[in-house]
Amino acid sequence: MLVITINISFFVGLLVVGTSANQNFKCVNTNNQINVPYQLPAGQSPISNQIPDEAQLYPLYETCHLVPYDYAYNPSADCLSSTSNRVIDPIIPLFLSPSMIQVAALLELFILKHYDNSFTPSATNFTVLHKRTLTSIILNVVNVIAELHISLDYFSCYTAEEQTGIEIGFSSYEWSSFNITFYHNIICAIDIKHGYIELLVDEQSQPTLQTFVRGLEQSINRNGNVIIKYPRDFDQDPFHATLLTADYRFPYDCMTEKLEDYITNTQNQLFKMPITIEVCCFITQDTITHQIKYYRATTCTHSSNPCILDL
Repeated sequence: MLVITINISFFVGLLVVGTSANQNFKCVNTNNQINVPYQLPAGQSPISNQIPDEAQLYPLYETCHLVPYDYAYNPSADCLSSTSNRVIDPIIPLFLSPSMIQVAALLELFILKHYDNSFTPSATNFTVLHKRTLTSIILNVVNVIAELHISLDYFSCYTAEEQTGIEIGFSSYEWSSFNITFYHNIICAIDIKHGYIELLVDEQSQPTLQTFVRGLEQSINRNGNVIIKYPRDFDQDPFHATLLTADYRFPYDCMTEKLEDYITNTQNQLFKMPITIEVCCFITQDTITHQIKYYRATTCTHSSNPCILDL
C-alpha cells in the first residue's frame, strides 16, 4: 500500500514564506441575509440541468459561475421519491495521487489561514482534512466520495433497477487509460444548495474527459438499457476537483482571487504545477451499503496497473 505522510507544519512554513503582503488580510463572511440565486417552484426537485433565466449572482459570489444542482446530497428530500432515490457518482480518485494530495493540502491551509468567519458562521467542508495521511484516507472508506476527486458524471434519482443497469454500462465500457493535467485555474461555482471553490483540469484535458464521459453514457444506454435523465453539460459544469463546499455566506469572490494569485505566484516553488496523472480506473461507492467498486482501463503503462499514477 502506498503511504504518504503530509507534513502540515512544513506546509505552514511554506505558506508564510510564499504569501505576499497583499495576501495578509482575511476574507470575511457577512451578516447579511443569505441570498439564494433562484427559488424553485413548490414541490419541484432541485435535481436538474437547467438554470432559470432569473437566476442571480449576489455580493460575495458575483464572480462565480451558476451551475446545476445535479448530485443529490440528500436523496430522500432531493429526489421526491421513495423508489427513485439511488445516486451513482463515478469518480476519478485523486486522493490516490500524492501530488494532488499535496496541492490540495496546501490550498486548504491557505483557505483556513485567510478565512475570517467572525461575523456569521459558514458551514464549510474541505475535501482534504487536516492532519490526515493518504493511508488514513484509503483505510477510512466510509465515504470516499467526500475525498479529493473528479466527478465524471452525476446519476441522481434512479431506481434500484436502473442502478443495476448503470453499473452494467460501467462494466461493459472498454477504455484505455488516459492522462489529465491540472494547472492553476481556480474558479468558484454556485448552485441552488451550496457554493464551491474548484480547481479545473486544463483546456487539453477537458475534451479528453468529455469524450470519455460521452462514451460511458452511451454504454449505459446501450448495454444497461437505461435512459440518462440529465447528461452532463460540459459548458455549464467543466471537469474539476472541488476544494471547498460552503453556504452562500462564504466570501467566494475574495477567496478565489486570493487563491488564484497565490497559486500563480508560487506555482514553480510550492506546487510544481502542472501536475499530470494517468487515469487507470474510476470508482463508485454505493450510497446505501458504502461498497466501493473499481472499473479499470484495459491498458495501463504501469506494470502493477494502479488506479492513479503520477507522471
